[in-house]
Amino acid sequence: KGHENGETLVITSEGNAGYYELGCFDTAQKHGYSTLGWNHPGFAKSTGKPSDVTDANAILAVYEYAVDELKFPPGQIMLYGWSIGGFPTCYLASRKPDIGGVILDATFSDIKTLARSRMPE
Repeated sequence: KGHENGETLVITSEGNAGYYELGCFDTAQKHGYSTLGWNHPGFAKSTGKPSDVTDANAILAVYEYAVDELKFPPGQIMLYGWSIGGFPTCYLASRKPDIGGVILDATFSDIKTLARSRMPE
């Protein structure tokens, strides 16, 4: 038992223009879990530009930090993705099948359908 808040870590991925400092990561912490939030590239004080590639790279870096630096075994890591945060959550889960679990909240089953209605042709 070496983790301050809990032996299970919840990595939260916020929605569009959401910031972990103001977002949903504190809910898990209030229930006794360790939490790790991150900001999408280009949001808040995060460097980079928003894109699917930079989000994918960011969530991989967050995961590696959790395992290598914070010393959480993959089976004790849960992923929580809210809204557009569902993309990096699913991306990571598809590449790290030994993750303890995944929670998707109000995310998209098909982003193309949403984008078509809001993007110029």
